[in-house]
Order: sequence, then structure tokens, then C-alpha cells
Amino acid sequence: MSMENPFLSPAPGEPALVPVPPPWEPPPRVWTAIVVPIVGIVVALAATIAVSLVAAITDLGAKANLASVAKWLQESVTTPVGLVLSVVPMQFVLLAVACVAAVASKERFAKRLALKRGRMPIWSWPFLALATPLFGLLSSIMLSALFTEPSENMKLVEKIFRSLSDSFFPGLVLLVGIVPGIVEEFMFRGYLQSRLLKRWHPAAAIGLSAILFSVAHLDWMHVLGVLPLGVWLGVIAWRSGSIWPAVLGHAANNTFAVLELKFGAAAILAILLVVATVVMVYFVFRRTFTTVVDSVGYIEIRHAFHAMALALVIFLAFLGNSYLAVLLLLPPAYFWTAMRARRTTQDRV
Repeated sequence: MSMENPFLSPAPGEPALVPVPPPWEPPPRVWTAIVVPIVGIVVALAATIAVSLVAAITDLGAKANLASVAKWLQESVTTPVGLVLSVVPMQFVLLAVACVAAVASKERFAKRLALKRGRMPIWSWPFLALATPLFGLLSSIMLSALFTEPSENMKLVEKIFRSLSDSFFPGLVLLVGIVPGIVEEFMFRGYLQSRLLKRWHPAAAIGLSAILFSVAHLDWMHVLGVLPLGVWLGVIAWRSGSIWPAVLGHAANNTFAVLELKFGAAAILAILLVVATVVMVYFVFRRTFTTVVDSVGYIEIRHAFHAMALALVIFLAFLGNSYLAVLLLLPPAYFWTAMRARRTTQDRV
């Protein structure tokens, strides 16, 4: 006896039902994703200039003129007020533009900005974050090899950091380290790159987002310096399917730059190595001894010993003051740890 549903089966003598294809939807637009960050950078720069001028004129009052305003801006640049004026308007406009554009999109807000957990396990995020400042150090080494001295703007940035590292240190960490790590990732890896990845090859999507991210830093030497960082953050966001690991990495890199000026690069690098190695060894042991031994159990144990050996090599390289060896070893170590966890999960499935 046939159990076919009469509502789905054709009546005798009638042609068979043909499934209706889903309605055609145009591919997501790319030009808007490119234009929005460019407009955001221009508007943010204009807002920063406007707010600074308003603050100077308001403070000077009747004494305000072209010379006095220029002097006020020059003297305030190394003060907490100057830092707030140079950072907050820029970051606020970039965040507002990214959020407004995401709300106007047909996609859900969180999906449009890639605000999701992603494919990588959360425990791998600290490894990626701790590896990110190493790209900042490599960029510094590259710039030192290419140029004899930093640009005037880079000198000014360093002067600001040094002058505020004692009197305004928490504000410096917040405004320079944490806030840009969130805002700029929302715009460049969230709004821009996530859309480009739907239409372009990952290399092109990551490359363009990194270029626009670098251009947003305005100074030509700073642009060259942060380009490798932009590529690295783009790779993190692409491989994880989320911008949150890139947010953590970006914030870690900027915070490292602030801490380096206050405590010295060697001390901060030592802290990074200790934290990274402890976290790595902890999770390696946790994954090894909480895993049921099955057909792939010996693979996990074998890679656990590889991780411990790698951690030992990193420590020995640091104790021998071979900072270059440390810089070369850590990024592939973190990449390997995250990819190994992903492959193991796929093997189990």
C-alpha cells in the first residue's frame, strides 16, 4: 500500500510537480564596503580637526586668533586633553559609520560585522592575541632597517606616549590600546573584509582591508609599519570567521606598544613569553589527559610532547638573549597550536 502524501503527489493523468527554485538574489555589493571605510576615514579626520579647533577657540575665548590657536594646539598635544581630542573623535566617527552602515545592510548586524564565535576554539584566541605584538616588533625592525630615523609624526607619537606614560597611564592604555583595537576591527575586518571575502579571493580581500587600515593611520611611515599587522589581523579574522580574535590581537599589540615605552621591550617580551608558554602548556596537558584514548588518541599525545618541546626551545632562546629566534619561533608555534586543535576536532567528527 502506497504511503505517498496525496497533497505532494500529482493526481492521475497530471504532470509531475517540478520543485520551484529559490528566488534569485543578487550577489552582495562590494563597492559600498569599499566606499564606507574611505568616507569614514575622511569624515573622522575632519571631525578630529573640527573638534580640536572648537576646543582651542572655546578655551582661548576672546584671545583666539590664528597664531594663538596654533600655539594652543601645539602645547596641548602632549597633555591628556590633547590625547582625547586626537583619539576620541576619530574613533567615534569610525565606529558610528561602521555601525550605521551595518544596520542599513540587509544582513543581521552581528553577521554583517562578523561578531560571532567563529570556527576557532575560544582557548586559541589568547595565543593569537599574544602573537600579534610580535608582528609589531618585526615591523619596527623592518622600519629601522629601511630608515635611519622615524618621521616627525612618529617622533610626536612617541613623545606623547612618554609624556603621558606616568601621569595618564590608564587613559593611555584605554585610548591607544583598547579603543582602537575594537573600533578599527569593526570597520576594517568586520564591515570591509567580511564583505570582500564573499566576492573576492581571500588574499585580495585581506590585502585591500590591510591597505585601507594602514592608510587610516595617515603618516606614511606609520602606514608602512602597520601594513604587516593589518595582514596578520586579516588572516586571523578570515581563518577564525570572526573579528573577536583580531580585536584581542589588535588591542594586545597597541597595549604592548604603550607598555614597551613604560617598562622596556625586554621586560614586556619576557612577560609575553611566560604567559604564552604557561597557557600553551596548560591547554596541551588539559587536552591530552582529558581526551578519551581512541583511534586518534596517540596523535594528540604525540603533538602534546611537540608543544612542550617547542615551549622549552622558546624559553632557551629567550634565556640566551636570542630575541630574533624568539620572534621567529612564536608565530608558527601559535599557528600550529590553533590549526592542530582544528584538525583534531575534524578527525573526531
